[in-house]
Formats: sequence, structure tokens, C-alpha cells
Amino acid sequence: MGNFLSQSVQVEWNGKTTTVVVPNQNLDLTEAYLQLAERFELGAGTIITGFVLDPQGGGPTCPFKIWGGLRGGERVRLITVETTVPAQVVPIPPSKMPAGWVRESTVPWTSLCSEDEGMRRGAAAALVGALQAHGFGFIEADNEQHAAWQRAVAASLSFFAMPAEEKAK
Repeated sequence: MGNFLSQSVQVEWNGKTTTVVVPNQNLDLTEAYLQLAERFELGAGTIITGFVLDPQGGGPTCPFKIWGGLRGGERVRLITVETTVPAQVVPIPPSKMPAGWVRESTVPWTSLCSEDEGMRRGAAAALVGALQAHGFGFIEADNEQHAAWQRAVAASLSFFAMPAEEKAK
């Protein structure tokens, strides 16, 4: 994470402490977020929203998005929130997630739309399981489904851009 000039920061959360490397700029926020979530074993419903700089000295509260502004050598305490609907404050692309999570959380679109009821139920159960286990799920689509999705999004955006009188018709 970061470059060879990066420094370490001591991070506290719920009585645990770890040392992590902080990038010199806000370039590796996803990697930093994942590293902190892994080290502190954060559950799917726990979101890192910010940190307190110099918590013993009553330092300022900062949003997580400026994590890369730390110089190194600081002590910080993470600020987290618990949700009933897991979400990510920092978008995490599948390429940065553990491969097992992605495999376990991916369901083919064709299975969800299959004429075979057993296949549809199995795919729906797999998607629900992924949402419960990881707080996210992926629906794998081919080019045909992707094009249909793009048309649906375009139609939706067009509809919501219309004046209220037109929408009411």
C-alpha cells in the first residue's frame, strides 16, 4: 500500500491496537480500508466512517476519506457505525476483495431467470446467502443482459428527468 515513503500509524478500535502503513496521499483508501477491516475483524454491518487523531489528547475527528493525509507516527482511534443493512463507505471493487467472497457472492443472471424453478430458487437462495454473509452480492450478466440493463437505466433516467406533468400521464 502506498509507496516507499509511507509511514506507519498506530490504530486503536474496541480495545485492540494494530500498526498499519498509511499512503502519502489518498490513493490507496480501498486497500487501507480492507486492511483495517481485516485486522480488526469487522463484521459486514460495521462501517469505518472516520478516525480521531490523537485520541488521548482529544484531537480532531476526521472523515475516513482523508486517511491518506496522515504523516505517520500518529495514534488514531477508528470511528465505526453498525448497520442492519451492510454498506460500504469506501467503494470496494471486486478485484480488491478476497476471491472467495466474490465467488461465494456471484450468481449468474441466467440462473435467476431460468425456466427451471429449482434453478431459480437455488440462485435466489445463493444471492440471499451472499447478502447475509458479506453484505453484498453480484449478479453475473453476459453482453445481452448488460445491454438490457443499460437500456433500463437510460429509460429510468429519462423518466425521472421529465416534468411532473409528463410523469403523471
